[in-house]
Amino acid sequence: MTEGSKRERLETIKALAYKKRLRHLYKLLDKKRTGLRKMSSTGMAHVLVCTGGESELSRLICELIRKRYDVEVMTPPALSDAELLGFAKQGLVDLFIIVLNNILYDSKIFPGRFDGESSLHFVSCLRGTYHVPVIALYGYPRETSYAKRLKLTGINFLFSIPCKVKELQDAVGKCLGFI
Repeated sequence: MTEGSKRERLETIKALAYKKRLRHLYKLLDKKRTGLRKMSSTGMAHVLVCTGGESELSRLICELIRKRYDVEVMTPPALSDAELLGFAKQGLVDLFIIVLNNILYDSKIFPGRFDGESSLHFVSCLRGTYHVPVIALYGYPRETSYAKRLKLTGINFLFSIPCKVKELQDAVGKCLGFI
């Protein structure tokens, strides 16, 4: 078996495993949200925390939210921008908490890599098209111009990592109408 075919086979296996995890997440959401109703009709808000996979950061954010609010928090595997937009389009999520650096952007310029322009386009589309509240966290770029441009997209709250716990909890409360 040649090196190229081994690499292709490995990529195929990875893609299939990823699709299987994503299907599992959709099944869980369907079971938990009969008819995919919004927060106003179910009484419980659904928060999606996307930090790029199951990490300590995901667990920490979920714990901080659950300590203060009675909400259902979902932490999917790493998702692409298109998949996150799909959640918004289907009305599955009442609030997105996203680490912008860890989303798999469909960028023609830098495939598979983060670039600031991709995150700006993604957040603009999420907020402008679906009007879903978004709390975004980012680690880089650290330039103040990047943060200013992100705020212009209509994002609800923006935090540089690391951020203050109380401020993040308050932002969640404000986005979901608890504060």
